[in-house]
Amino acid sequence: MKKTLLSLIAVAAALPCFAQWATSGNIIYNTNTGSVGVGTTNPLAGFHVFGAGQTFMVGDPQNSLMPAFTISGGHPTGYAYLQAGGAAAPKLVIDKYGTVDGNLDELMVYSLKSMFSGSLGLGTKDPQSKLHLVSGSSSANATNAFSGDLIIQGNSGGRNSTLGASLEFAIPANQDGGNPWGQARIITVAGNNNNQDATGKLILGTRRIFNKGTGAGQTWNYGDDLVIDGSGQVGIGTAIPDAKLTVKGKIHAEEVKVDLNVPGLDYVFEKGYRLKSLSALETYVKANHHLENIPSAAIMKRDGVGLSDMNMQLLRKVEELTLYLIEKDKQMKKLSVKVRNLERRRYINVKGKETIK
Repeated sequence: MKKTLLSLIAVAAALPCFAQWATSGNIIYNTNTGSVGVGTTNPLAGFHVFGAGQTFMVGDPQNSLMPAFTISGGHPTGYAYLQAGGAAAPKLVIDKYGTVDGNLDELMVYSLKSMFSGSLGLGTKDPQSKLHLVSGSSSANATNAFSGDLIIQGNSGGRNSTLGASLEFAIPANQDGGNPWGQARIITVAGNNNNQDATGKLILGTRRIFNKGTGAGQTWNYGDDLVIDGSGQVGIGTAIPDAKLTVKGKIHAEEVKVDLNVPGLDYVFEKGYRLKSLSALETYVKANHHLENIPSAAIMKRDGVGLSDMNMQLLRKVEELTLYLIEKDKQMKKLSVKVRNLERRRYINVKGKETIK
């Protein structure tokens, strides 16, 4: 390639200098501008090579609208260029179907906004951060092997529950800004060991010193703080969630709302509801040491407590207790009337008049 380029320059230099255009095969030399074209009759820069394959062009670095160095091929308006001068900041641009004017269209692949700040844009000509990605919308229902805007691939050599692909966030570990360490990480690993199975598992955790149970004792390691397994179950404080949300530890909340999966208990107040007699209830409690329809302490310790079902059963007991109190209140009123009548009979005076009213 180097020998070919030197040969082309030597041929161009040997062409007559008194004509505006001079040609030699497919080489054109403009004696007025000093432009040399190879494979084109209209060289757009000092040295412009154009062909069916890759091409090579050097433009005017002082013109902000023209690239200083351009490589294009495949499509006549697809190109890459380095803009090194002019009013605009230096850029390295690869544009799929643009025009050679320094302006990029929506099909631009990437641009390096500034060689000094090092901002990298993918899909944007004006990156607003160190790395700025712009692309078409990603589908939430995508079924392709790859469908993300940013893909981090970890080649673990096989499906593995501890090796995968990760995104790590690092900041200094020392007060002086030195000794950077990763502080938090998002990692995905295989959700199972089956071949030809793309089931995944996502783990989010922060670094701290603790015993993770790997046999290494106390180490600076990442916790499996938030886990989403291959069935969509979420675990907090556990790597093996056994429900839609499994929390190993305490939960502090202002309010918890539970949707019922059992029928409401208004039927307790319906006419015809058979309320167990207190004597029968006493017999059951003495025999079982817990209320009917309420799990025993041993069962609750073994299986835990279903909040929805337990609340409904406790509500049922409160409603039954209310019925017991209403019934006892009626009995007390009847008994009070009987007692009052007895008192009246005892205190009638000799004139037949009541002394107690």
